[in-house]
Amino acid sequence: MPAPISATAAGLRPPPNSWLSDLAGALNAATTSFTVAVCAGALVFAPLGPEYLPHGVVASLFATVLGGTIASLMSTSPTMLSCPRAASSIVLAGFVAATHRAVPDLPATTIIALTGLTACTAGALQMLGAALGIGRLVRFVP
Repeated sequence: MPAPISATAAGLRPPPNSWLSDLAGALNAATTSFTVAVCAGALVFAPLGPEYLPHGVVASLFATVLGGTIASLMSTSPTMLSCPRAASSIVLAGFVAATHRAVPDLPATTIIALTGLTACTAGALQMLGAALGIGRLVRFVP
């Protein structure tokens, strides 16, 4: 029985260290990130009304590009994918809805600014936790 030929040896796939496979992986990650970002941005600013949906989508795309750039520059892992998460988007949408409901006279631009401040504060707390090594506690989680 002849030995099987790998896809790389058969010329069907570029070698794993080629720039073509890196480009394909980057395009795949970008497509995934941008798709999730559009949905997340629409979800977060939906409580403000349909006129603010484009603002949410644009803000989410900027955050995805900036967050992905920062994550890739500061990462210690060679494989890094950074994009909005559904859970954090739902929490932020709840924050926007609760703020809009609690203070109806507050301008939507102020709510957007508060949402940005909330996200930046959460990021700062995560960086503080990383600097303090709190991630090591995960081994105690059952």
